[in-house]
Amino acid sequence: MELSEPSWVDEADRRLGPRQSQRWLSAGSCVGRAGTRPETNGSDRFVRYNARLRPEERSLVHGLREVRSLAASLELPAPVAERAAYWFRTATSKGLLNGRSIEAMCAAVMYIAARERELPITKATVAERSPISEDRIRGHVGVLQAQLSVSIKPATPQEFLPKLASELSTVDSHERRARELLEAAVEANVHVGKHPAGVAGAAIYTTATNSGRQLTQTEVAEAAGVSSITICRRHQQLQNYSSEETSGSAETVPST
Repeated sequence: MELSEPSWVDEADRRLGPRQSQRWLSAGSCVGRAGTRPETNGSDRFVRYNARLRPEERSLVHGLREVRSLAASLELPAPVAERAAYWFRTATSKGLLNGRSIEAMCAAVMYIAARERELPITKATVAERSPISEDRIRGHVGVLQAQLSVSIKPATPQEFLPKLASELSTVDSHERRARELLEAAVEANVHVGKHPAGVAGAAIYTTATNSGRQLTQTEVAEAAGVSSITICRRHQQLQNYSSEETSGSAETVPST
């Protein structure tokens, strides 16, 4: 091979194997790597390796394993899991694990990583797939925001609309009207201090029922992860913004 070939790299500088990932302790270790099952494949080597780890490294192994598991359970994309692992590593290096639960910190970094990409997820959703309560996740998110200057935007009802519309088999015209309704409600700050998924669900319920579709508050509540009482209350509030919008939409056929 000619040394002048653009892709040529000196053999001493070559790194074989997969690209380094934030989700693993190291790309070359056998700790928790995919395809390596300690109980059936190299268990003695796994035990020896694990015994050599410092306490903070053991915490890192535990935490990264929890991050991978939680990301899989929540069906989040790999870039979100990578970002969550990055935040967990940063929190560990800053000593933020001292006196705190590893599982709670993992749940918090997962929520932050998802919200950085504006994914429709709430602390309650993370708590459903984690052994940690929503209140504890909220507390750990607050610690990370304060100590690491993490900045995330509050979730908006509009972010939850596509997912809920899909789960509730909402037709395009109803989803479009629900989005218009949400825009009017958000502009009036009706959503402030309220569960964003609950507001989005109520918008779908309002536009659907005003158009004659049989949709129960219980169905919407289950899809949104809130109570039917919440949907009822948000529906009553949104009706103030839906009458003019709905009547106009019902009487006017949009041109194509």
